[in-house]
Amino acid sequence: AGETNPKLFKKVADDIVQFRKLGGFKPQELSNTAWAFAKAEESHPRFFKKLADHVIALDNIVGEFTPQELSNTLWSFEKVGESNPQLFEKVVRTILALDNLGKFKP
Repeated sequence: AGETNPKLFKKVADDIVQFRKLGGFKPQELSNTAWAFAKAEESHPRFFKKLADHVIALDNIVGEFTPQELSNTLWSFEKVGESNPQLFEKVVRTILALDNLGKFKP
């Protein structure tokens, strides 16, 4: 525990960013991958940019991501220092537009 392998994280991220779109990944898979990078304190700017672009492009973030997946994803960006104001703004706008937070269920 407590050890990471930067080459492994780089390999995983490099492979993911080569996909044209991330639609083949489930939100939980994306969230878990971002979380793993954050826990290992490994960053990969192109991976996080690709992930942010994917989430921003979603029509219905709340319908795709559970609250846990979304919070883990946002936390991951913050933890590794990958600022993406557009992503955070999209999430904020989406949640504020809900007439009832009960629609945003785990």
